[in-house]
Amino acid sequence: MWAAALALGLGSAAQAQDGGMGAQQAPEWALTIHGGAGVIERDKLSPEKDAEIRAALNRALAAGSKVLAEGGAAMDAITATITVLEDD
Repeated sequence: MWAAALALGLGSAAQAQDGGMGAQQAPEWALTIHGGAGVIERDKLSPEKDAEIRAALNRALAAGSKVLAEGGAAMDAITATITVLEDD
């Protein structure tokens, strides 16, 4: 089971000046995960295990990113991300 620390940064929509008319920019977001607790010593980590761990982390990021890219709520993105981390 993966332990996860998750941070989600959402930029607020910014007002830009466009010929005197205010134009709204799309919000920007970032999704960050930490894949576990403890120490993994690199010299004891096989290339196969390293690839497996990285693939699992990428699946978790993809799940949360999909929610945000589709306009979903931050809490839903966090839930989707953690669910993949815990189930993988």
